[in-house]
Amino acid sequence: MKHLKLILPLLFPAALTQAQQITHAAYLDRFEGLFAEVKINNRKVLLHRSGLVTIDKLENQGFFNTAVGIRNNAYGAVNYQGQVIAPFTFDEVRLADENDEYEPANNYCFVITKLNGKYGAVDTLGKVICKPEYQLVEPLNARLLKIQRNGRWGWVEIATGKVLQEPVYTDVGKSYVSPYVEIDNNGKKGLAKENGEVVAAPEYSIFHYPGIENSPQFGYEINGKIGLMDLSGKKITPAQYTRLQRGPVAGTFAVTLYGKIGIIDSTGKVLAPAQYTEASPYGSFMLVKQQLKAGVLDKEGKVVLPAVYDKIDFYDGEGQPQSASMSLQKRWIPKEPGYFVAKKGPVMELYDSTGKKLFAGNYTDLALLASKKRVFVMTKNAKNEIGLLRTDGTVILPGGFDQLVDGYMSQYWYTDDAIGLRREDYIAIGAGGKMGLYHIPSGKMVLPVKYTRIEWQTDRLLNVRTGEDKTAMVDVSGKVIKPERQYGDYTAVAPDRIIETRYENNNKITTLTDLDGKVLYTSNNWDFKPNAFTRLFRTKGEEPDQIRYSDGLLKVWGAGEEHLFLDKQGKEVRFNDYQFVSDFNNGIAIAGKTDGNRKTKYGLINREGAVIYPVKADDMKALDSQYVLIQADTLQGLLRKDGSIFVPLKYSDINTFYDIPYYKVTLNNGYGVLDSTGKEIIPPIYQEIYYYKDNKIFQVVSKEGRYGLLGIDGKVILPAEYEELNRNTGYSSGVFPVMVKKDNKVFYIDEQGRELPYVAPKSKSYND
Repeated sequence: MKHLKLILPLLFPAALTQAQQITHAAYLDRFEGLFAEVKINNRKVLLHRSGLVTIDKLENQGFFNTAVGIRNNAYGAVNYQGQVIAPFTFDEVRLADENDEYEPANNYCFVITKLNGKYGAVDTLGKVICKPEYQLVEPLNARLLKIQRNGRWGWVEIATGKVLQEPVYTDVGKSYVSPYVEIDNNGKKGLAKENGEVVAAPEYSIFHYPGIENSPQFGYEINGKIGLMDLSGKKITPAQYTRLQRGPVAGTFAVTLYGKIGIIDSTGKVLAPAQYTEASPYGSFMLVKQQLKAGVLDKEGKVVLPAVYDKIDFYDGEGQPQSASMSLQKRWIPKEPGYFVAKKGPVMELYDSTGKKLFAGNYTDLALLASKKRVFVMTKNAKNEIGLLRTDGTVILPGGFDQLVDGYMSQYWYTDDAIGLRREDYIAIGAGGKMGLYHIPSGKMVLPVKYTRIEWQTDRLLNVRTGEDKTAMVDVSGKVIKPERQYGDYTAVAPDRIIETRYENNNKITTLTDLDGKVLYTSNNWDFKPNAFTRLFRTKGEEPDQIRYSDGLLKVWGAGEEHLFLDKQGKEVRFNDYQFVSDFNNGIAIAGKTDGNRKTKYGLINREGAVIYPVKADDMKALDSQYVLIQADTLQGLLRKDGSIFVPLKYSDINTFYDIPYYKVTLNNGYGVLDSTGKEIIPPIYQEIYYYKDNKIFQVVSKEGRYGLLGIDGKVILPAEYEELNRNTGYSSGVFPVMVKKDNKVFYIDEQGRELPYVAPKSKSYND
C-alpha cells in the first residue's frame, strides 16, 4: 500500500486537468526547458510543460525531452507529453539515450529503473521493457539493452522486452567491427547475432576494425596474431599478421607480416607481397615505402610508381594537395589522386594517376597550382629560375615567374569581374613585382610581365599601369589603344568608348573618344569620376564597378548640369523638363524637379522622357536588395527595381525585419506587417510588434498595452488581451506554454490555446 500512496498524488494532476480543477500557487515562473518553477502551499516545485506533472527536483533531461526527476524522495521519469513513464516510486532512475545525427538508426531512448537493489527498464511510452529484477541493466545498441544476473550478462530486445539471450556471458558489448553483439567469456571475445545465435565462439583476444565502414570483413586476433574473418564467422586467413588496416579500396586490406606490409583482398588473395615498411591510403591508391624509398600502388596492388623515390606528394585532379585517408566512411569519400609529384635525388618529376610521366625536365622543385579550374605547374631549375608550365609540359613562362595573381595582393592588383563568360580563359602571372596576362586556350602571353595593375573594364578593354601614376589602355589582344600617360587615367565606358582624363596647365580635361582615338566630346568642366553613378534601381548582381553607357546614354556627372547626358556619338542630350536626372538603367532613371523654394520632388522617367512614376516623391533610397523606398510628404511606399509599384504610398514608415523578407509598416501610430508579396497580413493597429525568428512568431502589443501572439501568416494565436506575456528561457524551450497575466491572474496557455490548471496572483520576482 505504501507504493499506492506514492502513486495517487501523481495521478491527481491528470484528473484535475480533465475536470479543469485549478491549483492555486503563490507565484508562477517562465518555463526553462521542460519545467517551470511554481510555488504551491509554500513549497517550490517544478511544473512540467504539459501541466500534468510536478516534481521536486530535475535530475536529468535527455536528447528526446524525456526527463528524470525526484518527487517525495522517490525517482521517476516523464516523457515530453507529460506521461509518467516511470512512476515516482524508484530508488534510482537513469536516462539511457543516444542521438547520432549522422546515423539516426543508432538512436534510442529509455530509462533504467532501480528498486530494492534490482534494475529494470521502461521505454518512453511507459511500457516496461524488463522488470527490476536484474543486478544491472545498461544500453547495448539501438535495439538491445544488456542485463546482468548472477554476474553473467545477456540481452533484451527493447521493442518487445523479450529476452533474446539469457545471461550466460562474462560480458557483452557493442561490436564496432560487425552488426553483431560482442560476447566475452573470461576475457575471450566472440560474436553473436541479436537473436543469440553465436557467429564466432568466444575464443579470440580482440576483433580489429579494418578502417572500412560497414566492412563485411574484419580482423580477429589469437595469441597476438591477426587474421581476416567474414560476417559468417569464417576465417578467411589464418592468424598470421601483426597489423590489419584498410587497403586502397573497400574489400582490400593492408596487412603486416614479419614486419613488412602487403595487400590482400577479401578472399585472402595476395595483391601485393609483404615487402613494404609503410603504407598509407590516398583515395584508391597506396603510398608505400621500401627501404626508405617511396612508391605508389593502385587499387589492385599493382605498381604505379616503383619504390625508388625519396618523396612522393599526391594531388587531386584539380591540383589540390592531398593527405592520407586512413578510414573509409560513406559520409566522407576522399577524392581520387590525379597527379603525383615525385622526387628522386635532386630532380622532381610529374606523373598522372596511371604512372605516366607527363613531361621531361631537370627541375629541382615542382609544385601544382590550381587556378581558374585549371592545373598549372610551377618549376624551379638548378639555377633557381622559376617557370610556369601546363601539365602536358607546354611552357607558359620559361623563367622569372613568382606566382599566379588573383585579386588584390601586396604587390599586385588584378581584377577580372568585367570579363564575363571568358573569365576562366585568362590568368595573371606575377614575377618580380610585375604582372602579365596569359591566355590559356591559345597558350600565349597577351600582356608582357611589366604591369603593377591590370583591370578589366569590359570584356575586351583593360586598364593597365606600370607605376602609381602611369596608365594605359590595351585591348584583349595586347594592342595599345591608349598610350601610357602620366597623371591621367582611362576608363572604358562601353566596348568602343573611352573616357580620358588628363591635366594641362592645372586644368583637368575630360575627353570621350572611340577606339581609334577620335575625339567625340571634350570638356574642361566635367569632373569625371569612374565610380560616380546611381545604383538605386540596379538589381543585385547587376551593379558594375564603374560608370558605363546605359540605354545608349552616359550621364555627365560633375559638369554643373545634372540633367546632361552624352549619346554614343558624343552629342549632348538634355532632359530640360527636369533639374536632375540620374543614370538610366533598364530604361528608367530618377528625375527631379525643383520648385521656387528649392525643394525637389522625384519620380521616374523612361529613355524618351515619359513619366513612369509621378514626380511627387520627396526622397528615394534603397530599403533592401529588392525594393526602393519612396517618400512623399508623410507617406512611404516601395517600388520594384523596374519602377513598378510594390507598395503604394500609404504608410508613414516602412522597415525590414531581420532574417525574414517581411516589412514592418506604420500607419496612424500603429504597427503592422506586410509579407513578401506586399500583402498586409497584420493590420497596422498595434503599439509594437516583435518577431522571434527561432519560433517564427510575432509578439504584438495593442494600443491599450495588451500582449498577444500571431503566427508567421498573421493569424491570431493569442489575442492581444493579456496584461503580461513572458517568453520562456533556456535552449529549445519553445514559445509554449507561455505565461500570461489577465485580470490580475497569472497562468499558462499551451499551443492549443488551453489554459493549464495552475494560477497565481503574480509571476516569480527577483525576491522570490
